Amino acid sequence: VFGVISLALAGCMGHARPDWVQKNRGAFLNKQVFYGVGKISATQSDALLKMTAEKMAQSELVRILDAFIVSLIKDYAQTLSEADLKEFNETQNAERVLKTYATTSILFHIAHIKSWTDPKDGTFYSLARLTLGLFKEEIADARELSPALKGFIRKNAKESFDRFQMQIE
Repeated sequence: VFGVISLALAGCMGHARPDWVQKNRGAFLNKQVFYGVGKISATQSDALLKMTAEKMAQSELVRILDAFIVSLIKDYAQTLSEADLKEFNETQNAERVLKTYATTSILFHIAHIKSWTDPKDGTFYSLARLTLGLFKEEIADARELSPALKGFIRKNAKESFDRFQMQIE
């Protein structure tokens, strides 16, 4: 009797929705990591299901990364003098450059770390992640950004990340 009950409980636990699936949004932050969750309802092809959910997770991750970049640029602008801010605004469109870089170079470093299929309706979920450390390493290679901005990102990304996380929660 106990064996049957144990097996029944184990089966139910295996179908429990993972915490990352239960997030209200398609993207979230935790401990200096950007996450994106993609989901798609069941289709005929399992391969198509997985690929589509992974692309959706990437899109969600890029969406939150774009919002972080806007926040990061605002943090940087607050450190500039009025003259430096005017020069910064006139000589480079850092937000556009960072967002473009994020969707081209950084996109290749997004890792799909988990997947889960809802046993009730067949919805497939994919979880993608990008660490803040990898983001900073990749930004260091962006030739289009000023050395001052890259230095700011290296030094202040964690604090900016923490403020950003509090803003979106």
